[in-house]
Amino acid sequence: MPGTGTLIIHNEYPWLLDPRLGAFTAYLDGRKAARIEVGNWVQIEISSQQVHNIRVRLWWYRSPRLQVTVPEGETQRLYADVRGGLTLASARSFILRPSSALYLGHESRSVM
Repeated sequence: MPGTGTLIIHNEYPWLLDPRLGAFTAYLDGRKAARIEVGNWVQIEISSQQVHNIRVRLWWYRSPRLQVTVPEGETQRLYADVRGGLTLASARSFILRPSSALYLGHESRSVM
């Protein structure tokens, strides 16, 4: 498609229970764009002519909005996870700041 770039989002959430319950939903410019299963990634074609707002959601928890621009014909990778990993501090953010409890960014947070 002319004038488009590709956005790849990887779900790095280390969910141990039913994987369907750990899937993130990606929102592009306020609209549902994709469902990202645990450990998987999705590819979204976006217009390279504008700045897009993207965020992920898991149940009522969300990541802060991230603005992205992908030049025509190029690919940008994003990674989604729980902010702070599976720690007491992240559990606290789930309770006190659900609208920013998830991470969405350009850096992978997985520990191999």
